Amino acid sequence: MNLKEVPGWRDTVARHWRDMTAYLLALSEPCIGIRDDELEAIKKNRVLVGLEPAALRTWRPSGSWFMAVLLCPGDDLQPVIDWVQAHDVDAGRIHFYIHKAKDVHNFMAAWHEAGLPTEDVDAGIPDWKHLHHLFGLHLSDHILADALQ
Repeated sequence: MNLKEVPGWRDTVARHWRDMTAYLLALSEPCIGIRDDELEAIKKNRVLVGLEPAALRTWRPSGSWFMAVLLCPGDDLQPVIDWVQAHDVDAGRIHFYIHKAKDVHNFMAAWHEAGLPTEDVDAGIPDWKHLHHLFGLHLSDHILADALQ
């Protein structure tokens, strides 16, 4: 869904942002720092929760949710793949933000091989300022889609 194609999307998102919980998962530094900076910047503007990789063992999303996965060089995406497959998670609610643009193929190859959708990826995210804008747009898109269902 493209936000700008929906008349009044800003009002709809403003009315429903509290209905969705957004999760930020980071596996290693410097992505953990980027996640933490985003959590600090957002504060109480959204329902936003930082996730640690260990949480995937027991966490099950419910209701309206969206997850951002921040990936840095050396991160292993397999635990996220295993979590999605083991719990029949809607992979379309996950968006990847890759620290270095050159690492896109390395990360997404395993995701693709697992038969999961690979269109929700942005690369070249060096800091929280770059993440913040994109994450906000993607989160708003999911809020809008859920509100219109």
